[in-house]
This record gives sequence, structure tokens and C-alpha cells, in this order.
Amino acid sequence: MTQGRIAIVIAACILTGAGCWYSNPTGIPVFIPGEDRRMPVEAEGSLRSDFSASLRFGRNDGPREAFIDVDRFAVPELGKQATRRLPGEETIACAPFRAGIVNHHALASDLLAGFFRTLNRCRPDIERFVILSPDHNLAASTAAATHRLPYRTVGRDLVMDAEGVSRLLELPFVREQSALFEREHGIGAIVPFLADAYPDAKLVPVVIRSSVIETERRAIASWLASELAAGRTFVIVSADMSHYLDERSAMSNDRRTKAALETRDALFFARANDDLTDNGKSIAIVMEALEEAKWTLLGESISNAYSGSPLFTTTYLVGFWE
Repeated sequence: MTQGRIAIVIAACILTGAGCWYSNPTGIPVFIPGEDRRMPVEAEGSLRSDFSASLRFGRNDGPREAFIDVDRFAVPELGKQATRRLPGEETIACAPFRAGIVNHHALASDLLAGFFRTLNRCRPDIERFVILSPDHNLAASTAAATHRLPYRTVGRDLVMDAEGVSRLLELPFVREQSALFEREHGIGAIVPFLADAYPDAKLVPVVIRSSVIETERRAIASWLASELAAGRTFVIVSADMSHYLDERSAMSNDRRTKAALETRDALFFARANDDLTDNGKSIAIVMEALEEAKWTLLGESISNAYSGSPLFTTTYLVGFWE
């Protein structure tokens, strides 16, 4: 299907309010919800490509429930894949990890599961997670957004750290916008894996727009450094790497990204676009908050290793900062 035809399909789905499925350029099924926000979105944040992620779905008019159901982002068919152990799990040396990067494309569920297995082995003491997600749906009305609603998965709730959220909301460019998190797979796809490893943890979810400016970025980094100083806190950058490129180009870009992670090149990530990563601003924020920190790569992969074409890919790098 050409991009022109895809645009027509997407417009028809949204305007009719019915919603529908189509196969994206990678061959992965994508659900396009209509204007009715009660529409099922089981695969919206998982087996879809991020091709449609820049669209703004629905209305930001407040949540339907007193919780956010993240099981809608789960894909049961990927359960066996999540049990596959990463080679890095056997070789990585435990350290007092303070932050990490993990993918939100649930197609690579082995990376998600391996990330949290390793983290739980090395840092079982973590009581609170700050999750920094991109604003996939361009739904935030300010540079950054957060919320206080619990996330529900397999019948249990992960609650927010209300005090941490309140401190974040003291920044003038951050607003509480619960509704946008209902559809944000940058957090929704990660929470089930986090909840399995840390069922009693509290969360501070943050969506950060790619248009965040330097002064705002540095203010978030300062807030983050203060939160980390409180102890037993871990920061997750929710990020997929190269988008929409052929395999050769994507892997070449990942080599540049890995070098920037190793050299702590925050400016590289502050300027990064989707050719490199969909959440470069958050990586830059964490680098600025941690100051001196060593990067350790746990695992990496590419979407066509799971499904789809090598001509239209998404790549993944997961690891930790000490």
C-alpha cells in the first residue's frame, strides 16, 4: 500500500468513527481508531509500526476510568518470545544502575523482558521509577505532561508517586494531562513488564514533546537529578532507535548512536531525529541529570528480525547507566 493510499485509509477510519485495520509497509497489522474513544486498541502500541504514531488520535478531554488499562497494549502471541534470554543477560556485570533505555515497540518483547529481568537481578531495591516517553500522538499541550492515575495490568494497580508528580508539576511548562496517557504506548507497552518485575513500585510517568527547548530540557534534568538523589529511584528512557530506514542504513545509524552513548554526547541526542531515535531529548536529559555515568549495552535488535521487511525498519538498543 502506498503512503497516499495509507493516508486515505487513515482519514476514512478516523472520520467515519468506525476504526479499521490495515497492513503497514512492514507487513505488521495496525489498528486505526475512529473518533469514538471507546474503540478497542489491542495492537495500537505493540504490533504496529510507528508509521502512524505521529497522528493525534481522539480528544484530550479527560480519562474515562479512574485508572489506565495497559493490558490493551499487550500481545499474548509474543509471550514465548519474552521468555527468550538475551546473550547480555549472562555476561553483564551488576552495578548500581541509576537509569536505562528500553524499547516501547513490544514486537521486541524479548528485549523488554530481558531488561527488567537484569535490572531486578542487579537492583532489587528499586521502589520508584520515572519513565520518560516521547509524545507519539502529539497530544501534549505543553512541553511535558504527567498524570496521577494508576496503571492497571492483570488486575492489579501500579500507583503513582504523588509527591514526585507534584514536584514535577511545579515546572511552569509541565501540565497534568491524564487522557493522553491512555493511548501513549511509550509507557503503556512498558508497564506490564515493569509490574511483573516490581509489583510494588511507584511511578512518575512523563511525556516529553520533541519540541522541548534547551532551558526546559535543563530544568527537567535538574528535577530528575533531585529525584534520583532521594535514593531507590530508577529512570527509564522509553525509546526506539532508527525509524523507517532500510536495514543497512538503520544499522549504520545505530553505530553512531552507540558511539554517542559511550561518549556521553548529550548534544547528539538533543539534536537527534527519527533517523536515530524517537526520544533523543529524554536521553539528553538523563545524561545531563547523571553528569558522569558509564553506559553498558545489554542488547540490540531490528524489527525485521521479528517480522516485516528489511526495507522499512525500527531498531532497538537497550542498556543501563551506572
